[in-house]
Amino acid sequence: MVVSVDILNNGPGGLVVVVPVTTAGYGLRSHVELEPANSGLDHTSYARCDQLRAVSTERLSSRRGLIGPEQMQAIDQALRFVLDL
Repeated sequence: MVVSVDILNNGPGGLVVVVPVTTAGYGLRSHVELEPANSGLDHTSYARCDQLRAVSTERLSSRRGLIGPEQMQAIDQALRFVLDL
């Protein structure tokens, strides 16, 4: 899941900041559950906000899902926790 701001995503660096999404969740405060009905994903998945990383835009393929404001707020809170903001 791309979480960096659009001005950086479209910049000359060719990098985006992502939160990996997986079907394995461990109930941690830094893992946000994403239900298929609210995300467009095929299975219940987890945004693993404790594994934030920068990746090349060349590694991105197509959009797999889309989350709503409530889920984005939960991810925002998890990122604030992980980054101590």
